Amino acid sequence: MTELKIKYQTPHIAKHVLSGVFIYENETLIDLENEEWIDCIGYDGIYQVSNLGRIKGVERWRETRPGIGYMMKEKIRKQSVSENHSSIRCFLCKDGKVKPQMTARLMFFSFNYNIQNLPEYFVMHKDNDWKNNKLENLKIGTQNEISKLTFEHGKVDHLKLGNPMLSKHKRENAILINGNISSVICKCCKKEKPIKFFRYGNNLCKKCDANKRHFEKLNKKRVQGFEIKETEIETGKITIYNNFNDKDLLKKVSIITAIKYAESGEICNPKPQSKNYFKPFKLEVLKM
Repeated sequence: MTELKIKYQTPHIAKHVLSGVFIYENETLIDLENEEWIDCIGYDGIYQVSNLGRIKGVERWRETRPGIGYMMKEKIRKQSVSENHSSIRCFLCKDGKVKPQMTARLMFFSFNYNIQNLPEYFVMHKDNDWKNNKLENLKIGTQNEISKLTFEHGKVDHLKLGNPMLSKHKRENAILINGNISSVICKCCKKEKPIKFFRYGNNLCKKCDANKRHFEKLNKKRVQGFEIKETEIETGKITIYNNFNDKDLLKKVSIITAIKYAESGEICNPKPQSKNYFKPFKLEVLKM
């Protein structure tokens, strides 16, 4: 794109029309080459979209109060990148309500208004470049087709078996075959497992990672500050423990069992096959 010379334009606006910027960032009112405008679907008479992916507000009268208002000038709407960096969106206002709209959907259905806008269909980019919202680059498809196209363009390398780049692994525990990672040694269990048993960017296999999350959840209940009351059913003897990790309590039941009976309020009875015999008791959390 060559540099455009615009008269009476502020420096803030002029920087958007320099070479090397995307078309959706161009906010000048001068029509680009082969640019065509049409009313935006759902916003007729308020906004227009072009076949190059730009959106502008048309010149119109805006009434603020009955009989009072002002004339709004024609202006190119500013577009921004979505939070997940997967699409271009624009905030449009109608009846006093501002809603974010995807530029690709507005573009496609404004020029193809005869096609029904079904929820199971999505607007996809032919070249898989979500910043290229030209009309010739858009088509309708299902989520499965979009995922397949994204995979073919190599934008989801972590789903490929034998991915040569694995974030956070640093290739120190990876087993390479022809420069590609085929298996990884888990840092926890020290076992060599295929790459499919590892989550993206994780040095632990799925089994060890699940155990780690489970014990992290239990550790939240092992912190000091708990007061647990134990009441024997037969004698009525009361014993106070500092937390679920108390040594005297662990001689009778495990931490998981103690937490279970403390939350449910049921009576804890010794198992017939258990080596540690104790009298039935109830657990109650006094202080957290």
